[in-house]
Amino acid sequence: MEDERWTTKDKLEQFRGVTALYNSTNAINKEKTQALRKKQTKDIKNLSTQNKKYRELYEEVLHGDKKNLLPALHAHPTMQLAFKNLNPEGIEEELKQSIFCKTKELDRLRFKKKNLEENFLNKKLGLAELEQEADEPPENYLWEQEIANQIQSISVKLNAARSTKAVYEKALNILQKDAIRFDEVLEGLRKDLVHQCESIVKAVEMGQNMSEELDSLQREYKMTERTVRANMKQRDRAIRGLRAEIDAARLHSHAGIRDSRNIIPPQQLRTSSPNLSDDTESVKNALEETIVKREISTTQEILNHIKEAALVHRIQDICPRLEEQKRQKTRLLKQVQENEEQLARMLDLHNQLDVMLEVVMYHTMTDEAKQVKEEKLKLLQEIENQSETLKETNEELVSVGQKTVAVRTALLSLNLMLDTVYRGVTEMSVYDISMDIDETVSVARPLRQPNTEALSLMELVTKKVKWLVEQVSPEDLEAKPKVTTKLAVETTTKVGIEDEADNIVSDMLDELEDMDDPDVLTRKDIKAESKRLVELYDNPRAMFEDQGGPKFKKHKCF
Repeated sequence: MEDERWTTKDKLEQFRGVTALYNSTNAINKEKTQALRKKQTKDIKNLSTQNKKYRELYEEVLHGDKKNLLPALHAHPTMQLAFKNLNPEGIEEELKQSIFCKTKELDRLRFKKKNLEENFLNKKLGLAELEQEADEPPENYLWEQEIANQIQSISVKLNAARSTKAVYEKALNILQKDAIRFDEVLEGLRKDLVHQCESIVKAVEMGQNMSEELDSLQREYKMTERTVRANMKQRDRAIRGLRAEIDAARLHSHAGIRDSRNIIPPQQLRTSSPNLSDDTESVKNALEETIVKREISTTQEILNHIKEAALVHRIQDICPRLEEQKRQKTRLLKQVQENEEQLARMLDLHNQLDVMLEVVMYHTMTDEAKQVKEEKLKLLQEIENQSETLKETNEELVSVGQKTVAVRTALLSLNLMLDTVYRGVTEMSVYDISMDIDETVSVARPLRQPNTEALSLMELVTKKVKWLVEQVSPEDLEAKPKVTTKLAVETTTKVGIEDEADNIVSDMLDELEDMDDPDVLTRKDIKAESKRLVELYDNPRAMFEDQGGPKFKKHKCF
């Protein structure tokens, strides 16, 4: 460009091109710079957002997430109230402390449970031992008494079962007699129920149909009434308008005639004709024709309006249509009145059917129900009476058993008292002496058990008492009543004789003395036998001496 051959214009153009290139380059660089700036700004925003997010995550990792913690605590209202203002670390510490306390309490409860289980097992073992001891019968247990009690209880149960069986047989007989006509009665009741249900269903259907028909008629009547009222209003309006137009036309016609009579046309004033009356008559006729035409057109318009309102095709059909509407109105009013009367009749019939149904159900089902109820009450009363009888019988059997046990105990005690005899200074039982003799004779011989039968005990006691009374002299009886009484009282105290048992035994002994049993010896027989023995043996105890030695043998009465 420093060459002289470049002209100023060329240099300017060259400078313009360079300047334009520089400007375009600057513009491109500026656009790139702006785009890069936007991108970097966007990256900076993203990085700041990520940094904020990561900071929040770091805070959540360090201190916990309170947003997730609050919904978790929402399920536990107590914990929410207690921990809502604490940090997650504090909540964790509180929960750990609570878990630790509850674990301690659980361990304490487990320890208590273990102790209670051990105590329960010990008590259960003790109970089992006590039950085992209770199940073992005592040494002096009387199996005969238990067997007798079981037999008595079985007999009581058997009698109760027989009475119950008899009651049930009577009930079955009654039910069999009733079953002969029960099916017929049930069939009749079922048929009556079917007929009643059918009649009720028919009445309901008729009432429903009538109500539907009444509703439809009411709707039709309302629609027809609405239409008739609208037509009548339109007709009244049309008639009023027609009358007004007729009155206006009449007034207008009278006014026109009056004006035509008073006003003389100017042609007639200027020109007078000899035929004046004829001209006046022609004018009058022309005016009347004009008025009539106007009235006819007005009437025609009114009739057209009425035709459109009455919905007819011709004017001649207006009057028949109005008459038909009047007739239909009268018919509809009459139909509505009839429907109301029919509805009242249907309601009365429905009420009568309800009353008839209640009466029929009362008269057809109440008697049978009452009869069944009465029979049920009778059976329940019989069962209650039988249960009361069974209870009283059990109580009587228990009392009889107790009295029997008392009697047997008294007899055994009295038998043991009578076994005691005096030999020298020492007191010894004949039963024990005989047992000693039996043991010396044969060791393998089984021991004799005391007899517990009431009749045999009474027989033995009677024989022993009579023998002892005969052995005691009258002087001893008179000299030692106090000693005998004292001995009897002491012996009675030892063996545990009760006053009631003594009374029962004394009564039974009196009855035995009065009895005339051929197997039991009478007083005369006993006295004769005793006299014979006394004559045979000077010493009464010599009868017990054995010929082979001085030992005693047991007498048959002992």
